[in-house]
Amino acid sequence: MKAKITKLIFLSTTMIFLSSCGGGSSTDSSVDVDKTLLLDSTPLDFSGFGTKVVRLTNGNIVVHEFQNTSFPNAGTIRVYNPITSELLNTISGDALDDRLGMGGIIPLPNGNFLILSSEDDVGGVVDAGSVILADSSGLIISTISGDETSDFLGSEGIELLTNGNFTIRSRFDDVGSVVDLGSVKLVSSTTGNTIATLTSDSVSDNFANAGIVALPNGNFVVRSTVDDVGGIDDVG
Repeated sequence: MKAKITKLIFLSTTMIFLSSCGGGSSTDSSVDVDKTLLLDSTPLDFSGFGTKVVRLTNGNIVVHEFQNTSFPNAGTIRVYNPITSELLNTISGDALDDRLGMGGIIPLPNGNFLILSSEDDVGGVVDAGSVILADSSGLIISTISGDETSDFLGSEGIELLTNGNFTIRSRFDDVGSVVDLGSVKLVSSTTGNTIATLTSDSVSDNFANAGIVALPNGNFVVRSTVDDVGGIDDVG
């Protein structure tokens, strides 16, 4: 049986070279080599093409760059077929300094992937922040976003649960006009629908500031070290 090893070699800010080698057995000295070149279809100076490169479970390659052709520092996500080098889809930030994908590109076990952008401007709301769920070809399934200025949704990252769902942790999320209350959203990794939202009740509680602990049964624990409880400041 032949092992498959894939290497990513960065040639420049506008191209990535993929090398896949199938090594033969101890009695077979043959080596199969496939080479694929992924090109930036709209190259810009200092675009950062390949700042992040992620391989999805179906083999497709997601490439991040921090520029796009319309807005400086808005960010671009491209999805490629690694066999044919075909560009399947492009997802771009739509405002100055959106920094799409700077928070991470997270592959999911079901083939979908997440794009974390805590500084994304959404619907005219500056730094609302967003988490985009896309399928393996780069088509957007759902966008979960903040609704107040400087919500920075997803700023603390996501946690994958054992049942396939995920949580979005946002310690600066303003909820019901309460500043920096913080929130945790439980989201379906298939539909992108928000299943539940957990939050606190006091200004600057920074709910979930200390993290999420995923449990083997699919449940999770929220840790909040500066939560005000029963009138006691920062009791946690």
